[in-house]
Amino acid sequence: MSYLANKKASVFILFLFAVMVTACNKDDDPMENPLAAELIGKWNINYVEISGCTDLPELNQVFDLTSSNCFTEEGDEVCLESYLEFMDNGQRLYFFESVTTTPSGVVTTETNEDTRGYTLEGNTLKTCKGEGELVFECTEYQISIAGDQLTMVSSSIGSEGCTEEIRAVRE
Repeated sequence: MSYLANKKASVFILFLFAVMVTACNKDDDPMENPLAAELIGKWNINYVEISGCTDLPELNQVFDLTSSNCFTEEGDEVCLESYLEFMDNGQRLYFFESVTTTPSGVVTTETNEDTRGYTLEGNTLKTCKGEGELVFECTEYQISIAGDQLTMVSSSIGSEGCTEEIRAVRE
């Protein structure tokens, strides 16, 4: 390739890179929304209600951890820790840990962490796995923040017609 053609190709690549960088949607930046500043941080989940699941009614459940994060189930003591952490880089971490102690003293721990990207437009929070063209498993929530209380409601959970409400307290 001639010097001139090589230089044109370099300029074109630089131009294409500049277009790709500046073409990012500012609405995808969680810090552009005033509600985003309130959302950033760690939120301890204290209530989850899944309802309206018509195809799989066994999914309809309430987890109320407002008074205690421990409860007894079939003779075992179960303690839960669950939180959401929203970061200013557009990432959301969900952490869940369940510690079960049997009457004989056997302890079992189950831990789950899930990091997803999120966007916030108005009071609509959208979380998705993946990035770019490989985005999947998206869920939209209507959120509200009152003081140190976060409420998230989604009616787009799976194909079962479920509604999910999550309440959390800022740590």
